[in-house]
Amino acid sequence: VTATARPIIAMAMPGHGRSFTPSGTLTLEDTADVVLRLLDVLEIPAVHLGGHSWGGKVAVAVAATAPRRVLSLVLSDPVPPQGVCPISWLTRFVVRLSFQPERRRFP
Repeated sequence: VTATARPIIAMAMPGHGRSFTPSGTLTLEDTADVVLRLLDVLEIPAVHLGGHSWGGKVAVAVAATAPRRVLSLVLSDPVPPQGVCPISWLTRFVVRLSFQPERRRFP
């Protein structure tokens, strides 16, 4: 997919790149909320969402928080939940998304 086919928005996560540096600690849920607020400001109802490393974990949190706003997920080397084997966690997540007739909160 090229930028001419669909608009592409690359967001720097809070505290990364040229984004704002939070005064305190942002939780995973706080960071997912930042993504959802950006979508609200840009008036984007639903997206194909991708994330790498921490961004992958945030993308999963966005999908879990607002499943109707995430049309698909592209995860590149996502950080798994603490204490979970990455392969088994990702496999269960993909299987759950693939075989659910309607999206529900994960896990």
